[in-house]
Parts: sequence; structure tokens; C-alpha cells
Amino acid sequence: MCEIDIGERADVWDDTLVNRARKERRCDMCYGLISRGDSYLKHFSVFDGYPTHEAQCIPCCTIVAAFRREHGTWF
Repeated sequence: MCEIDIGERADVWDDTLVNRARKERRCDMCYGLISRGDSYLKHFSVFDGYPTHEAQCIPCCTIVAAFRREHGTWF
């Protein structure tokens, strides 16, 4: 396992699994379609005072989880 250190950590970090999307949206990682009724991950964070939010489809969540297991972080 290699360890990746990005230095500073986010001030706020929140990941929420949404069981059913209320509207169509695009995954912010792969730009694939998240259809109405699909599960997806809703992410919100604040870093250096700047808020960000994104949606991740389940396949991208699986890839990120595998990366985290191997590397200890998602960057």
C-alpha cells in the first residue's frame, strides 16, 4: 500500500448515500447519467472556505472505495 498525503484536510466533509434520485443528474466524475430513482452518493465539502458539492454514480463510488482501501485516501 502506498500512502498519499495531500497535506491539509477539508474543514467540512459529508458523504450521503441517496437511495432514490428525485431527478436526472450527471455524475461529476464520469459524467454518466444518474436516472430518476437511481441510488447515488451526494458529496459536500468546504476547503479553504470554498464549498463544493457533487454527485457520484454507484460505479464511480465503487472505484473510489477501492482506491481508498489501497491508498488510504481518495486523491
